[in-house]
Amino acid sequence: MSSTENTFQNSSEFKFKKCIITKGDGSDPKSLLNADMVLGFSVLENLFHPHLQASLALSDSGGLINSYPIEGGENIELEIGTSFQDEPIRYKFKVFKISNRVKKNKMQAYTLFMCSEESFVNEVIRLQKQLSGKPDQIVAELLRNELKSSKEFFMSISFFFEYNFYINLNKMIRRKER
Repeated sequence: MSSTENTFQNSSEFKFKKCIITKGDGSDPKSLLNADMVLGFSVLENLFHPHLQASLALSDSGGLINSYPIEGGENIELEIGTSFQDEPIRYKFKVFKISNRVKKNKMQAYTLFMCSEESFVNEVIRLQKQLSGKPDQIVAELLRNELKSSKEFFMSISFFFEYNFYINLNKMIRRKER
């Protein structure tokens, strides 16, 4: 973003560069910026939960929710320009809940609650297997092979102990509903 495009008044401002919804398989993309649908947006990062959650409040006078049924599992891709860096921040989320739906005349408002892809996949994975190795190797294997994450992750390398244990988890990550 060049300085001529930067029209931010204060450090907490942001502007959507891209806000696209697609079906769960990535098909049928629709921009949510065309009709100025976005009312509000928030992202929640938590030190005690290893995933992102977000909410997107929409004003829908064009009937998107009727013509493009939102049932959960849809992908939301966002690019956000900020005052504190030149490159936009990019997010990819999965819709897991729709709430706060209000209808009046020909207008609807609702909130899409979203989470990271890994958190969404976590809800359907049931892990029952024997794990062995150093803790950093086990975590890397679970992230890559079980949650199918392609994101870069950072961890401290373990030099000492190797573990061998059987794990029986309903979910790998516990998600806190907000």
